[in-house]
Amino acid sequence: MFVISASLSSHTVEFSISCITEPRPRRLCVCCSSLQAALLHDTVEDTDTTPAELEAKFGPTVARIVEEVTDEKSLPKQERKRLQVEHAPHCSRQAKLVKLADKLYNLRDLNRCTPVGWTAQ
Repeated sequence: MFVISASLSSHTVEFSISCITEPRPRRLCVCCSSLQAALLHDTVEDTDTTPAELEAKFGPTVARIVEEVTDEKSLPKQERKRLQVEHAPHCSRQAKLVKLADKLYNLRDLNRCTPVGWTAQ
């Protein structure tokens, strides 16, 4: 079963699905894939959704980008961060943009208010 975080609106999901079902120029296709992956970037980590389910619903490009930015949650946090740094130079441009946007959002969120369980580190 495909699961999406409750924080995403159905409009977001509908936009994401329309990006893969409606014809469009290649340049827009890359943009849509990046946007879809950005919206779905934590789905594999935070839900029971598998990469195969993402690929079936959103296509191989979106699934690949999401997989590139997905951490192995079974590893200790310090090891996950080390692997992020190690793998970053080898990621696709789209995955780098998604990861950077996520990091920037997290930093801005820390400035607004520190989430429960987070430290300034």
